[in-house]
Amino acid sequence: MFVVEPLPYACGPYLLLPGVEQMTVVIDHHLPITAELVYGIDNEDDEQRVVHKAAQRHHVFSLTNLRPGTRYWYEVRTSEQLASGKRSFRTLPAKPDSYEVIVLGDVRSLPQRWHAVSQQIYKNETDALFVIGTGDYPSNGANYAMWRKQFFEPARNLLATKPMWPAIGNHEATRRHDDLTRPEASQYFSLFELPGNERWYRVDYHLMTLLILDSNSRLSPDHEQYNWLRQQLRSERKRFTLVAFHHAPYSSGPHASLHPDATPKEWPLDQGRRFLVPLFEMYGVDLVLNGHDHIYERSLKNGIPYVVTGGGGAPLYKINSSPNPYQIVARSTNHYVRLHVAKNGIALNAIDTSGAVFDLATFAPKPDNLARRAHHVRARVKKSVKIGKPQLAKQTLPCTVHNPLDHAIKLQILMQEGAWTSESLTVELQPTESKTIGVALAPQATPAVKPWQAYRFGTLSVSVLGQAEALPIDFTFTRRIELDVPRYDLKTIDNVQVDAVATEWQDIPAIRIGPNQPVPRGRKHFSGADDLEADLRLAVSKTMLHVFVDVRDPDFVDNGKDSYFLSDSFNLVLQAPPWQPQAAVPTILAFGASGRATPNVSHRVVRRDGGYSIEASIPLAALPFAKRNEGPLEAQFEVVLVDRDPGQDPSLHRLWTNHLRANVADYGSLRVLVK
Repeated sequence: MFVVEPLPYACGPYLLLPGVEQMTVVIDHHLPITAELVYGIDNEDDEQRVVHKAAQRHHVFSLTNLRPGTRYWYEVRTSEQLASGKRSFRTLPAKPDSYEVIVLGDVRSLPQRWHAVSQQIYKNETDALFVIGTGDYPSNGANYAMWRKQFFEPARNLLATKPMWPAIGNHEATRRHDDLTRPEASQYFSLFELPGNERWYRVDYHLMTLLILDSNSRLSPDHEQYNWLRQQLRSERKRFTLVAFHHAPYSSGPHASLHPDATPKEWPLDQGRRFLVPLFEMYGVDLVLNGHDHIYERSLKNGIPYVVTGGGGAPLYKINSSPNPYQIVARSTNHYVRLHVAKNGIALNAIDTSGAVFDLATFAPKPDNLARRAHHVRARVKKSVKIGKPQLAKQTLPCTVHNPLDHAIKLQILMQEGAWTSESLTVELQPTESKTIGVALAPQATPAVKPWQAYRFGTLSVSVLGQAEALPIDFTFTRRIELDVPRYDLKTIDNVQVDAVATEWQDIPAIRIGPNQPVPRGRKHFSGADDLEADLRLAVSKTMLHVFVDVRDPDFVDNGKDSYFLSDSFNLVLQAPPWQPQAAVPTILAFGASGRATPNVSHRVVRRDGGYSIEASIPLAALPFAKRNEGPLEAQFEVVLVDRDPGQDPSLHRLWTNHLRANVADYGSLRVLVK
């Protein structure tokens, strides 16, 4: 029986989007077809099928939940007419000690040369994980037949077994990103499945962050691509950062020719030099990969290596056609580049079609990059430790800890200083693991203090040991934990005469405000004058909140205006507790030393040599106290004394904070124990 061998697909299969547990297989045909993918692990019997019943030209098989670092076989078939033959790929290993990737570009126009280069990679670089392309795959990216004849057909074996991360070249014929005046004619975006907007994108893999750019689109700071690149470089990155795009900033090939004023004739090169190079230097890019000139050239400028790899198959150019003061090595030959990525550096081998290595270089990790990465890793770990509300009745501090890294870490947690301490608690976490723990607290003897001077804070110390990729982790950070809330328990008082005389207040404890009573929290934003001191007393009767404040201040200022902050004044801020629905709106009771006060409040001001006294009675029904019917009445409160001295800016004296924009979390607690 005569058997007809099935024909290959026009384009593909080819591999994209490699991952530790994923791979994407793509075929593209000049006619709509159905397709079926069969795949399985090498040397195992089980196989999986993915069937596309709808006829279409472009088929994308996204395979997930694969085994890391595992070789799979696969085959794509369309009835008996079209088939890929049995192919294979390998998923990315999870955490290899080292690995290799291939870099090449400018494969257009001469299919025989590209076939020779691709076959050499296919046969000799079987361990390489993926290919980075620097652009120019066909002569005209708008012509589907050229993609087929110049790129996909000559490299069927390579593209079916090695996934690719391509950058756009000028021959892909894509329009500029910001050019909306014409439709997109290039076949590039219909053939490739890539992250982001597919023009520029980011790839993170073990030890490496790869940033792909589109140098056919604008690169200046007023365009989206520049801002995206700057954001990526400012963010947390892997141990090494590689940037790949087509137009080389530094080359001795003909594309780098200059105007008489020494600026590049081609605008992408000009913008690359003016705008990208400063970013590379500022943020310590480890390696820049380019094409465009059909040569090999390695340059070094201000510690940044630039490699032109444009010898994948296109007609070769002469070296030293243009000035390049940063040149280290240059060769006009068909070639590819192999990068060996390891903890201690990236080793580069430039390899010609005979298999000879004609350039070798090693790029060690940059100390500034390692320090920057350590900073980001520490910040991530710190953010992953969540502290709950202390449960002092149970003598427990709840904590939720999470490991955001890809390696195991160990945390040692200890409460030290303050009114409560703890024994050291050790927690081990695997990657992505979370645990909720309780830190056992023990009360400590503290100096005798008034309740409103209670120690509010303790220091929680967290030590972290482990690693993030090849970065050792060994650091300690502390968190200031609020434990005790200062409180003032309101006693009852009867027969109050609102006369600003302290006769009936003798048994009521006073809160002292002044320069010798530093506030326990907040920045030292308002230091306050040394000549002011005050005693504040608060009490409650059946229907009233009573306030008495005695201020010692030799310099009295009253400008006669309505604002209490323009004259000496006393301000009591009351806030309902957070569990009450009206907690968002504070009540402010203001009393000017000249006699002005919040409306509908009974009050009296008495001035004397060296100060003044204010006494007031406020209906409880108008205050947050009145909103609860069960248990002790409670509110949160803060005091602000405004001291205006002649010819000086005002000083603000507060009980618990030294910063102007205090919030409810900074307040003390005011409790009515007896109704």
